[in-house]
Amino acid sequence: MIAVFLISTAQILFAQEKQEIKQSQETIHVVEDIDSSKTDSVTVSAQNKMISKSSVSYYEGNKNKLSTSTEDKEPVNKNRNVMAVGYQIGGFTLIGINLEYRISDVLGLHGGVGFTGYTLGVKLHTNKQKNSPFFNLSYKDGGLGVIDAAALEFGGRWVWNKKNDLGLHYQFGIAKILEIDEAFERDFFGDEGAPNAMLSIGVGVSW
Repeated sequence: MIAVFLISTAQILFAQEKQEIKQSQETIHVVEDIDSSKTDSVTVSAQNKMISKSSVSYYEGNKNKLSTSTEDKEPVNKNRNVMAVGYQIGGFTLIGINLEYRISDVLGLHGGVGFTGYTLGVKLHTNKQKNSPFFNLSYKDGGLGVIDAAALEFGGRWVWNKKNDLGLHYQFGIAKILEIDEAFERDFFGDEGAPNAMLSIGVGVSW
């Protein structure tokens, strides 16, 4: 009887110990599942943050590209050529017309004719805008051979109407006389004769 009792007791204790081990293993699995869930949550959160940052970067990048593209597509001026009409425009003239053809952002070639005279020259602009100030190096004729000079002038435009780009055209500087008719020199400058250099101006309207 004692042996049976001891065997039964041992079986009961063994069963209890086995049950406790099983419960401990289940607890460990639950903890591992919780930790895994937390890790997954942290991973998902990190991924979401990365996606959010990527979205912001993508948006900012596209925004900058769009802005740059828009700026690049906006022309400084569709047509930067300038037509001018006025006094001593197109040479040493009472009234003349002059056309400048812009061949680059800062360089323009121009020529003009008027009553009576003509001019040819090069304009160096200070920036790429149509209405930028400029330096004008030109050959100017007056009276079709009566007086010829090489002039260096500074000029610009004051636009009144931006819609049609109409505005004041002005230029002033000095001119080196290259040739002059003797009779004209005597009549215009007197007995002292023509100076080596004289004032060169031009004023009118341009568009």
